[in-house]
Amino acid sequence: MKRISCLALLLLFLLCACSASGSYVYTRKHISAGTSSQDGDGGISTRDGLTAAITSMMRTAVDIDTLRIYDYQGDLDADLESITNELTKVYPFGVYGVSSIVFKQVSILSRTELSVSVQYSRAAQEITSVLETPTADDLALRISEAFSGFSTRKAFYLDNVYVVDPEALVERCWLQDPTEAVGLKSYSMTSYPQDGASRILELSVEYLDTASTLQKQRQAIRDAAASICAEFSGESDRDRLDFVYSYLKNNVTYDTEAARVVSETGGRQAKTSLYTAYGALLETRAAQSGIVLAAKALCDGLGLNSTVVSGTLKAEPYVWLVVNTDEGQLFFDPTSQQVVESPRNPDDSQGGTPAEPKYVYLFSRADAFRRFLWNKVLYGVY
Repeated sequence: MKRISCLALLLLFLLCACSASGSYVYTRKHISAGTSSQDGDGGISTRDGLTAAITSMMRTAVDIDTLRIYDYQGDLDADLESITNELTKVYPFGVYGVSSIVFKQVSILSRTELSVSVQYSRAAQEITSVLETPTADDLALRISEAFSGFSTRKAFYLDNVYVVDPEALVERCWLQDPTEAVGLKSYSMTSYPQDGASRILELSVEYLDTASTLQKQRQAIRDAAASICAEFSGESDRDRLDFVYSYLKNNVTYDTEAARVVSETGGRQAKTSLYTAYGALLETRAAQSGIVLAAKALCDGLGLNSTVVSGTLKAEPYVWLVVNTDEGQLFFDPTSQQVVESPRNPDDSQGGTPAEPKYVYLFSRADAFRRFLWNKVLYGVY
C-alpha cells in the first residue's frame, strides 16, 4: 500500500507540472540574421540573443510572443530595461512604430518563460511594408519607383548606409526622368531616429492632380519629344545640342516671373505644368526648370547621355544639364542669359547697331565650376 501511495503522489506531481507548463507555450521560433536568438534546444541565454528575438518581433509587427530563457548569462532584469531603452529610442523600427514593450517572467523548472508584449503606434502593414535599401543607390531607385507609381507614402530602411542629404536626394530622383516629373505638389522626408547611419526614412508626397491625369501628361511629353526629335538631321553631339537649344529658344516662352516664386520658396513651390517639360513642350511656356526638363527629354530622344543637376546660380535655385558628348563632358544651360559681345551692323550711319545677341549655353567643366554651385557628391559630378 505504501508503494502504491508513493506512485500516486509522483503521478499527481507530474500532472500538475504539465498543467503549469501548458500555460506558457512557446508559439514560434525566432530567426534573425547575425546572432541567433536561440541556443541549442531553442532557448535564449545571452543579451544579444534576447535583443535579436525582440527586434525580430518588431520587424514583422508581432505583438505578443513567449521566449524561453535558459542559463542566462547576465542580469536579466537589468538587460530587459536597457534593451527596452535601446529599441524604443535608437533602433529604427522601434523609433518608427513602437509605443512600449512589456515583459512578464515565469520560472518553470530549469527555465524562465518570458512573455513579450509590444504595443505599436502604427498599423502592422506600415511596419511590414518598410523597404530594405542596403545601399544609397538602392534608396535612389526606390524613391524613383515611388514617384513613377504616384505613391503618397513609402518608408525605407537603411542599415549603416550614408546618405548625403535625403531631401536633396528626393529632388534629384524626381528630376531624373523628365517624362515622369509632373504634378508634384509637395514632399517631405522624415528620419527615425533623427540621426544615425541606421534609420528609417519615410517619404510623404502630395500630387496636384489624379494619377490618371498625370499619366496622360507623361504620355503627352513622350509623344511630343519623339515628334520634335524626328526633325533632327545633324550628325554630331554638338549638332544635337544646338538643335535642342534652337528648338526651345524659338518655340518656348521663358517665364521669368516664375523665378521670383522659386526664389521665395527655395525651389519648393508646387510643380505645376509651368515647372515641367509638359509646360515647355505642350503649352509652349515654362519656367527655367521646365525648359531644362524639356531639354533633357529631347536629349534623351536624340540619344544623348545627360543628367539634370539642381544647384544654384548667383545664390538662387537653378537647374542645368551635364551631357556626355563625343567632345567630352559639357554643361548645358538651355536658359542661359550669358551672351558673347554683340557684333555691330556696319551699314548703320551712326556707327552700327547691335546685331542679334549670341548666347553662351555650353560650358566646359572649368567654366561650370565658376558659374554654378551644386552638391558634387550627391550628383557624382566632380
